[in-house]
Amino acid sequence: MRRSAAYLGLSLAFLLLGAGYAAVVPAGEAPDEPAHLAYIDYLVRFRSLPPKPAPPYGLSYEAHQPPLDHGVSAACLAALGGGGARMAVGKSGAS
Repeated sequence: MRRSAAYLGLSLAFLLLGAGYAAVVPAGEAPDEPAHLAYIDYLVRFRSLPPKPAPPYGLSYEAHQPPLDHGVSAACLAALGGGGARMAVGKSGAS
């Protein structure tokens, strides 16, 4: 009983912290979000994994990541008719 209460408390804390972070940080301004969006955009446009980049990495430094999460995101985007994950990324109010 104690263990399940601890798991429930940790899960709630995780959800609350995640929701708080998502509410405070504007879309497109998370520290590595542009690189993740570039990965998803590559998957949608070319239907293959991005090549491993050479320095300078630019937005392709996430290409070493396992493809499951990015693949699911790309499949959802393609199913919704999205042509790519490109979006304006920058400071709040900038486009």
